[in-house]
Amino acid sequence: MEEFELAEVPIGLGCALEMFSEKNEILRILESLPEVFQNSITVEISFETYQKILDRYQEQPHLLDPHLEQLVNTCLDTFRSATSLPLLPLKHLSLKFLRQIFKVRGRKEVVKRMPHEISELVLVLTFLESMDLENAETWESGYVLILWLSILVMNPFSLKLLDGASDDEAVSKR
Repeated sequence: MEEFELAEVPIGLGCALEMFSEKNEILRILESLPEVFQNSITVEISFETYQKILDRYQEQPHLLDPHLEQLVNTCLDTFRSATSLPLLPLKHLSLKFLRQIFKVRGRKEVVKRMPHEISELVLVLTFLESMDLENAETWESGYVLILWLSILVMNPFSLKLLDGASDDEAVSKR
């Protein structure tokens, strides 16, 4: 019986990734959200592609770290830019895409890279208050906003700075 010599191959390194090579494709998908959010088929294809790419990094999420802030800010810029009622689905969609980053990299790492200026508090609170948190289709929005809120409220600030012109708008009375 002949014995075959096997070459020494490091076990487990065959599927190891070396860098986040799909960064440009991910950014293209995120930047296209305002154009595609009304077409459910295009949104679904974009989300599946986005999810499939990010899921490759579940085993090595640290490869996303150098690009994490840019990815988070792209999602949040889309969220902030959707200011009118017809753009409400776009707000939810941008937060749904952001939640996938949370899934892969972990909430602690992503939250550290989210903006934590006090001026963002009113935006987050207002949108969170207007949401139906029982809606199963938008649970990702609530999840991301509550995590964002958790980093915002850690900064010391006076609630009087956030009060509106009238007593009805006062954040401190909410």
